Amino acid sequence: MKLKLRLYRKDCTLFGWVESQDEKLRAKKDDTILLARNIKFTISSCFDPFLDYNKLFVKGSCKLKDNDMFSHTFESVSEAIDIANNIKSLVNEINSVDTSLEDEIERIL
Repeated sequence: MKLKLRLYRKDCTLFGWVESQDEKLRAKKDDTILLARNIKFTISSCFDPFLDYNKLFVKGSCKLKDNDMFSHTFESVSEAIDIANNIKSLVNEINSVDTSLEDEIERIL
């Protein structure tokens, strides 16, 4: 698994933390790495974990903040639920297995 989050909702507030993250997904220095996006939301790595109304930053260049929680209070419960679903969908996309390489290996053998 490349990215694993703990995500919770209390009323209009989403909060959580990055439980585990592949080091290949971590931004270095002043870089920002876009990990996944859809029309409503993006997941990136930059500096430290941070949640905003349309983006989540996971572990980044500041390793001292790796265990920091992220949170954001949305305008409504339905908006918070919608964003949580977007996050889950994008994490699933990040963690999807690329089978094209496996197919290539099978053809070589």
